[in-house]
Amino acid sequence: MRQDQTLCYAVAQRRTTVGEAVARLSAERKTRPSDVPWQDIAGLRNFLVHGYFGIDWPLVWQTVADHAPVLRARIASIAEE
Repeated sequence: MRQDQTLCYAVAQRRTTVGEAVARLSAERKTRPSDVPWQDIAGLRNFLVHGYFGIDWPLVWQTVADHAPVLRARIASIAEE
């Protein structure tokens, strides 16, 4: 886990923004393509916003490290379609 609290909160803020954007997508857009975990993305936003003192920072960091690059590439390919 990163010990830099500012970095942790910056990462959380970016994930919150992504989750909020996903929550605003139309239902039709979220059904195509079905391989993007839209609900999980929005759920992470809710967890970060409402988790308060119960946020498991190592888990958040690992989730971002493992999934953000793949998600970014997938969203870029969707945007090109």
